[in-house]
Amino acid sequence: MVSFTGTAQDLDRGIELYRKNDFAAAASTLRQVVDGDGTNARANRYLGLALLEQGKASEAEPFILKACELDPGGESKTAKARLYIEKKDYDNAADSHDDADGEELPYVRGLLN
Repeated sequence: MVSFTGTAQDLDRGIELYRKNDFAAAASTLRQVVDGDGTNARANRYLGLALLEQGKASEAEPFILKACELDPGGESKTAKARLYIEKKDYDNAADSHDDADGEELPYVRGLLN
């Protein structure tokens, strides 16, 4: 039980670091969460996004795709669109962006326009 609480706290801390634009620290914290629980879609998604913000698209891709596999909902679609933008694959980004949702969506839309 302690492990789960630590993981939940680490996930929250990693997302907070991401939101504060401390992408390296966010990626480090979120990687620990994913290493402990690879089935956590939110941790995979934010780890991928933190890596994208550091210009590491190829390193981010498996985490974002895993998040999409685990949770194909709107926030994962937004992260996938963000990945495709980083890879300059704008057609797939536009397609992934359909039915996208979440707090990152306005940012992704801005990158597409």
